This record gives sequence, structure tokens and C-alpha cells, in this order.
Amino acid sequence: MSRPRVLHLIHHLRVGGAETMLVELMPLLVEKGFEVRVACLDDRGALFEPLTARGIPGHFIGRKRGFDPGTVWRLRRLLRDLQIDILNTHSFSAGFWGRLAAILARTPRVVTTVHTVAGWSQPVKQRVGNTLLRPATDQIVAVSESVRRSLIRQGMPAGLIRVIHNGIRPGAFRRSAARSGDRKRLGLNPEGVLIGMVGRCSPEKGGAAWVQLMARLIRTDPHVQGVLVGNGPEMAGWQALASAEGIAERIRFVGMKTDVAPWLAVLDVLVCPSVQESFGIVALEAQAAGIPVVATRVDGFLEVLHDGEDALLVEPANPAHMAEAVRRLLGPGELAGKLVEGGLRNVSRFTIGNTAEQYAALYRELLDRE
Repeated sequence: MSRPRVLHLIHHLRVGGAETMLVELMPLLVEKGFEVRVACLDDRGALFEPLTARGIPGHFIGRKRGFDPGTVWRLRRLLRDLQIDILNTHSFSAGFWGRLAAILARTPRVVTTVHTVAGWSQPVKQRVGNTLLRPATDQIVAVSESVRRSLIRQGMPAGLIRVIHNGIRPGAFRRSAARSGDRKRLGLNPEGVLIGMVGRCSPEKGGAAWVQLMARLIRTDPHVQGVLVGNGPEMAGWQALASAEGIAERIRFVGMKTDVAPWLAVLDVLVCPSVQESFGIVALEAQAAGIPVVATRVDGFLEVLHDGEDALLVEPANPAHMAEAVRRLLGPGELAGKLVEGGLRNVSRFTIGNTAEQYAALYRELLDRE
């Protein structure tokens, strides 16, 4: 019997939570008996070639800016030429164009995975698009209960939605045993206390609050320094804020990194200051590395983290409370060690192996439907 053919369609494979998860997921689906390919809608991105080097065939659609009907026809041709059994789209743009093409190509089964809280951006466009394309959707996968609830608020039937949490490879993350030397190799100050943020420089990630909490810490402790790993449209504004706060020399903006593990490994604390977070995979990666985490009480963080057990949770957009939480972890006592131990237990619930098993079960269930 031939292996079921699955095409994953995503807007790009730049470095990000959804993209990194997908890169880890697809080789495991091959091991579970599926023939898996990836197609990028807008841009290949930094993760495209490493993925294809692992034996996953890749395709580039080349969608043009604005309304591009040719995207549908190129996707239709790809789906028909490859005789795809299941199309799995990721996020709204890929879900919109992919489902249109699947209708024309008569692709047997369509899954759309939603990685962000529905309605956070372009709420009207997303609501209308998802409603119109609901008949072309066999299953919606939400990466968290928060995402599931948001989809139901937008009018999606609860029975159409299944939660499959994102997952990580815990073994890929380890706290550095020689942090001074590793920091030096990364171009960081080898001494002092290092507070990090890892994420896209976009408004929902709360980077301005991170800069402000760093200013509070630095003014009271000359040994504190910071590093922000990521890029995006808000980066210049956050750098300007650091200059205005007088701490530009004490924090580093190092840009996007295809592998964040070495950067997490040298931190003393990771701060996740998001004002909206659908899942929060970087917090789990830090826990796997044995790094204590401070995160905000929002959406996905509330689902995967547990205040006082494996992380400290604080109100969003409150640099004073964030700074106080960091001070608690840096101070005397056993709190940091307790959270590290709790974090290592917590990540065992969110492995990429579990994620792959649930996707494989879903695909088999869909293929068995009449």
C-alpha cells in the first residue's frame, strides 16, 4: 500500500515558533509512514534549506503582493501533480489560499492549523475567510485551548476544532556548564547576570516592557546585562527606547538566529513579556535548558506554565512587576532551583514526539472517513 501523501503549506520558513515546530514535525511524520512535503507561500526563509537537507522535498509558490489569483492556480497544479491526499495549511494566509486551491484540485482532505489567537490581527478578514472556507475544511487544529476558544468566538463549530499542542525536542536544549566561555564565543560579556528575551520584534511580544524592566534592574545592579534574540518591525523602536533609558550599552540586540539553543543556554533568566501569546514555545525551550522563566499571565502561557511551580507569572505591560519577579529569582533562596526542577518536569508533557503522534492519528482518522 502506498504511503499517504501530505503537503504542509506555510507562508514562509523564517525563524519563528510555528516554523520551527513544523521543521521538527515533518521528519517524524515520515517515520510514521507518511510521504511529506512542504510548500512556502511567500518566502523560503532560513529554515527551508536545512529542512530539505533532511530529506523533506520543498516547493516555493511565490505569491505576489496584494491579490494574486495566480497563487491559486500554482497551488492547484502542485496539489494535482503530486496527487496529495492531505493538505495541511498553517496560519491564515496559507489556509486561505491553500483551501481555495484544494477545492479546485479536489484534494481529498484538508486540515488547517491555527497558530495564533484568532482575531488578534485582521479580525474581520479572518472571520469572513474562515466562514466562507469552512465547507472546504475537514479539520481545524488549534495549537492551544486559547486558540480554540478564539475560533469558537469567531463562529467556528466546536466539533470542527481539535487541540494539538506544539512540541519541542527537550534534548536539544541544555544549560551551559561553561557559561563565561560560551558567552564570550557569542560576543556577549562573559561576566555578570544575563537576562534574555527571545522572540519576534512585533507589538504583541511586549519588547518595550522588556527594555523598561531591564532599565529598572540595571539601575540597581551594575552586574545585570541583557540580550534580545530576534528581529522584526519593532526592533528599531525598542533600540531607541533602550537609548532613551540610558541602557543601550548594557543590552544587546543580536537579531534573528536560526538556532536559539546556544543563546538560551547562557541565560540566568528568560523573560517572556508578551501581551498576547498563543502557545509560548520559547518558554518551554528555556525550561528544557534549565533556565528559570518569568512570563506574563496571557493566553497560551496560562495554559502551559504554572505560577510558582515551573515559572513566575506576572501581569503584562507591567515592567515593575516583571523586574521584581526577576529579582526574586536572582536573590537568595531556593525559588530558582524549584522552578528549574518544575520546568524540566513540565516540558515532558510537550514533546514533538507527542505532537507527531497526534497529527499522525488525525491524518489516519481523516483518511479512513468515507
